[in-house]
Amino acid sequence: MNYFKNLLVLTALIISSCVNTDSSMKNSAGKWVGEGDYNGKAFQLGADKDMELIMNLVKAYNAQDVDAYRALNTDEFNEQDDISDWFNDFDSLSWVPFVVVPMELETGEHRVVHAWSNEFRKWNNGSTQNVELMEVFGIKDDKVDWFRQWSRHNPENEFGLRSGGKYFGRGESEYNGRSLVFSNRGEVEILEKLFKDYNNMDGDSVKMAFADTVRFLAANGSVNNLVAANWEKLFESIDSVRWTPISIVPLKIENTDPNSGALVTSNEVRYYKDGTVFNKDLVELFYFNLDKKISGVNQWERETEVDISEDSESTRSLILPEEVSPDVYKVILDNEDVKVLEVTFAPGQGDNMHEHGVITYNVVKGGKLQSTLPDGTVNEMNIPEGFIGHGNTLVKHQMKNIGDDTVKVIMVEHKNLKPIEE
Repeated sequence: MNYFKNLLVLTALIISSCVNTDSSMKNSAGKWVGEGDYNGKAFQLGADKDMELIMNLVKAYNAQDVDAYRALNTDEFNEQDDISDWFNDFDSLSWVPFVVVPMELETGEHRVVHAWSNEFRKWNNGSTQNVELMEVFGIKDDKVDWFRQWSRHNPENEFGLRSGGKYFGRGESEYNGRSLVFSNRGEVEILEKLFKDYNNMDGDSVKMAFADTVRFLAANGSVNNLVAANWEKLFESIDSVRWTPISIVPLKIENTDPNSGALVTSNEVRYYKDGTVFNKDLVELFYFNLDKKISGVNQWERETEVDISEDSESTRSLILPEEVSPDVYKVILDNEDVKVLEVTFAPGQGDNMHEHGVITYNVVKGGKLQSTLPDGTVNEMNIPEGFIGHGNTLVKHQMKNIGDDTVKVIMVEHKNLKPIEE
């Protein structure tokens, strides 16, 4: 009898322990510590349906199924982040999550899913990449509305590492054997502007990229210390120039001060006033000091074949207005015969020095323009609305709207017509 009583008591205790919630079990934890409306609110586990949403997203991603992937996102997110181009670049994608945790604030706000995963990517061009990912997906109306991603690249990847290469130096130093990293202190933008100013033959603007004194080690081995006066007189013997960048790679030695160097490959063609032509492929190392000024240049060069036929001057590459002043000149048609540009000058707006071959133009909105030639000659002109003009000579100039109204012109460049030399 006592046995049955004890059994009943034990059964009651077990049932009681199953029914009564353990007071030590937490329903929420953590805290939103950032500023704003969520400040101080705790987190709790979310719903499994949010986890299932992300797992379905994984399936669509690995299948590279654009429609299925987009169907799991809000319309707003699809507009911001079109997955089509990304999928088109890949032969295969394998996204494998190993942790997927739905979370939300205890108030039900800020529904998110945290996912840890590995992803293997194989591009159509043959490149491959392994990445470890940590991602957060925001959920709205049971669809993905936003996401953030952090990654750790496998050190054995073919590309995408934070550092690489090796610095050897000349002789022993503390830097020997260190890796190189990309520098990001505006070197590319500074050099792009230098290319533009150089092609405009604007010595005053060119000198702004350089330190007060620049050590220039030329391709022939000579060393010169260049100062402001050298840049100001740089173009005195030159009729025209075209310096075309091929690549700009800003680098620095890992774990050093911000001093950097940019390795630049380019082609430069100079037409001198005495009729000689310089045409060379260049490799140059531009050294940037702590003030983000170019303090040194090392140069190497290779001869490039020069066209010395009588048509060489007319067939050489021109300084294209749409390249040096893309905010003014917009290409709206380009084929084998013609190139059509829409030209718009706001009041006070000017362009950079450029060249035209044979052109026909129609003034859509007239106004007052100022033309400046390479020798400094300035001309002003009023061009009426509806005016149609034609130019058959090779022209190099710089234009500016000096009126009060916006000027708009449609310009047609005739590619197969040879300009007349003046």
